[in-house]
Amino acid sequence: MSVRRDNGLTRVRRGVRGSGAVAGVLAIGIATIASACSSGSPAAGGCPPVVLNVATAPQIARAVETIAASFNATHPKPGGNCVRVAVQPAASATVASSLSGQGVITTPTKPDAWIPDSTLWIDQARATTAGAAKVSAMGESVAISPIVLALPAPVAMQLAKAGKPASWKMLIPNALPTNVASGSPAAVAAPSMASPLALKILDPVTNASGLAGLLAMRTVVGHGQAGLVRFVTVARVAQFVTERNDTALFGAMFSGTKPTAGVTAEQSVLVHNKTDPKHPAAAVYPSEGSPVLDFPYVATTQDSAKRLAFTAFSRALRAPAAQQAIFALGLRAPDGTAGPGVGPAVGVSTQAPAPIPLPSARVVNSVRAMWGSILVGARMLIVLDESPSMGKLVPGTNITRLQAIQALSVQGIDLFNKNDVIGLWTFDTGLSDPFNYRVVLPMRPLNQRVSLPAGAGTASQREVLLGALAQQRPQVDTVTALYQTIRSAYREVSRGYIPDRFNGVIVDTDGTDFDPRANPLKLNQLLATLRSEFNPQKPVNVLIIGYGHSVDFPAMTKIAAVTEGAAYQANSPAGVETFYLQMLTQLVCNARCLAP
Repeated sequence: MSVRRDNGLTRVRRGVRGSGAVAGVLAIGIATIASACSSGSPAAGGCPPVVLNVATAPQIARAVETIAASFNATHPKPGGNCVRVAVQPAASATVASSLSGQGVITTPTKPDAWIPDSTLWIDQARATTAGAAKVSAMGESVAISPIVLALPAPVAMQLAKAGKPASWKMLIPNALPTNVASGSPAAVAAPSMASPLALKILDPVTNASGLAGLLAMRTVVGHGQAGLVRFVTVARVAQFVTERNDTALFGAMFSGTKPTAGVTAEQSVLVHNKTDPKHPAAAVYPSEGSPVLDFPYVATTQDSAKRLAFTAFSRALRAPAAQQAIFALGLRAPDGTAGPGVGPAVGVSTQAPAPIPLPSARVVNSVRAMWGSILVGARMLIVLDESPSMGKLVPGTNITRLQAIQALSVQGIDLFNKNDVIGLWTFDTGLSDPFNYRVVLPMRPLNQRVSLPAGAGTASQREVLLGALAQQRPQVDTVTALYQTIRSAYREVSRGYIPDRFNGVIVDTDGTDFDPRANPLKLNQLLATLRSEFNPQKPVNVLIIGYGHSVDFPAMTKIAAVTEGAAYQANSPAGVETFYLQMLTQLVCNARCLAP
């Protein structure tokens, strides 16, 4: 487990216990660390009153309230001030946004101290100049809760009997998912399981468990560009399997048709088993270890009197008696110690898992930005070659080049969300065709309803797009006006540019430009046009996959380069799949993501 401080990472270990009559014990324990002048009431002492407002993550709020009540009962007077601690439960994401100056403060009063559920929120709060001025970079862990795979207890038993240790790698797709229904990409195959294992994670935007789970998976995807491609695929799949809170996550675990794993905190498993004993869950600890929620206690004020109060209450939070209140909520001590009654009988392990340290703030911010790009979505036009050569069989198979690209395009589209805007053109050049391309579907959000022909009702753009892709066939007796089509597609996407999204043209072709008509567009003319029309402030990228040995790949590379896009050459379906995975990375990252 780890608590990141301003000078690096300091490791701690972990643990959980039951409740009892903790208030009286806390009063005795905390009295030993109170100021020597703490006897008598504040009024009798005549000292200036100071209120330390502590914003606290809901998962630990009851324990902090109990500790604060006992602390206040001793009438502490650090620095000669009559101090009272007021606890304000508040979602960590909301407080982080407020302290950074990017959100509205929702606590009754401005917090002087903060106990979020994870150091990850401290980094987010300090990401702005205003936040860095308010929030201390150093946090001291009050409690921890490891991130685990939560499984229905019977499924966890089957996994244990199979003798296959749980791993974060179980959740890493090594290819485009093939076990998801079109338009409903909601599950990942778990290769180490006898049957597919669906995945649920908590929303990384609002929940540290969800973000920590993504970071854990990032540690096992491998290094360099290949690792980045795998991690982007993980995140793309994860967008479809997020839940807003633990209630929804456990509900999905026990209502799905497939065995389902939820990435959540160990504390959540204990809470679920206590509140819903008819559906017992078990915490499964991945063999690589676990990141933890570390509940750091951090100052958010520069007021000298309140800083003295902050330090005094810090000692109260660390007092041995205070641990009873921590254990009562299913949390572990910072050293990993578990409370009484914690063990396999209640779905968790007494022994804490090995730690996976948090990465640097720079890496975390890169992952947050990547996730944000996925949620914002892309706007792209797929341009599909239907020239006769696309009807040739792929060597060693009984499918055509076009069928191979169609199948992988369907899988790729399954990884786009409802906010993505996608359209479809096809191109071939009949001599009577002045436009060189056919608009099969204009660019529309994938969740937009589209009227079907002949009054057949409506369907989503995603459904219509998948159907249209499947229907395309090579067109005989045509040639390939590739350059003119790329220019037209580029201008079409540029006209409706949407800021903060990837805007691009995806070209699937197996040939070269061949246009026998008078005055066809030449490569140098196309490059000059794209170079003059490309706007780095509003970039429209051209991504090209050239399929087969007949592709003029040098020309494709030049076209992609002038739009800051990319070109790929594939000679097999596996090569096309590699392209789609790399394309997804380009859409999300555009050279901004940090490779693992």
